[in-house]
Amino acid sequence: MNVVPIWLLIFKIPYVFVFFLGILLLVGIFMLCFAKKYKVKIINKLFDEFMLTLFVYLFGVMLLYCGKFFDLTIYLYTNPYDNLGSILYLLLIFIICGFFIFIMNKKFIFRGYNWLVSFVISFLLLPFIFLIPSYLLYSKDSVILSKFVMLESSSVKTTVDNLNIPFEDLEIKHDSIVITYNNDEYYNLYKTLEQDASLLFKLSRHLNDITYIVNGNKYIFKRDDINNIYGNVKNVTYKNILKRYEGIKNIYFGHVNDFDIIDKSEICMDRKQLIYEDDNNAYYVTCSDITKLYLVSGDKSYLLKDEIGTKVSLDLLFNSGLILNKEPL
Repeated sequence: MNVVPIWLLIFKIPYVFVFFLGILLLVGIFMLCFAKKYKVKIINKLFDEFMLTLFVYLFGVMLLYCGKFFDLTIYLYTNPYDNLGSILYLLLIFIICGFFIFIMNKKFIFRGYNWLVSFVISFLLLPFIFLIPSYLLYSKDSVILSKFVMLESSSVKTTVDNLNIPFEDLEIKHDSIVITYNNDEYYNLYKTLEQDASLLFKLSRHLNDITYIVNGNKYIFKRDDINNIYGNVKNVTYKNILKRYEGIKNIYFGHVNDFDIIDKSEICMDRKQLIYEDDNNAYYVTCSDITKLYLVSGDKSYLLKDEIGTKVSLDLLFNSGLILNKEPL
């Protein structure tokens, strides 16, 4: 189910009749209160207010839709309060609509009447419904799925450069997503998957785990691990997320402690290579040249094989994109 924002839902039949007739009924009741004191002609004014309300709400919806040009679509469609930019944009639209309604009432519809009449009627016509986050109408899973689909297909992709790999299957389980792909014919696969995971974690505060299944192989990304890279991924811009991965020119196997694991091998080795050994087991890597595997932090780099047990642990390496084979001695 896709999430339809409340400000679009009110224009669908039968909601459009219920919503606008409800507003006019409320306005009519207040006009009755003013009718005797200020001699308001209710029937004539109600039609004018109906046309004004319809125009202002359509104008407001058009402005909300234009939020896509500022990369605010995802927030305006689900929860504008997740992003400072969407909050400010929404409040600006609300103020513009309110100002227009008051001016039209004071200068034209209720011209010559006490200003209090225009003020009260204008207040009743304010688009308060724009301020209600649409996610309240839907389940959390529907909101997460809708955000994912919007990222894949809407104009938001001009900002995040789209998710790199078109998925074959998507399964949502509470606060996690399982995404299945049919092939792994992508250069630097782990880097691509981690970048997409970062984008998805930024999109939804509810997600805690993302699992990719590629040709039966599982790649698991947790929010806490991604936050170790950025501090807090929610506070990082899409541009900076993309910039991080665009700057990685070699094969990338993930981030451990404060280091990126970078493989600068020029060819795939035709035999496994011993990278570490303890009292009970030997640990091998395949394809990668162990003399070209580095831990990189800023402008500093260290040979990975020399730093296992000091700068990084085996447990962390097993949770990274680097494939380690353990064999008993």
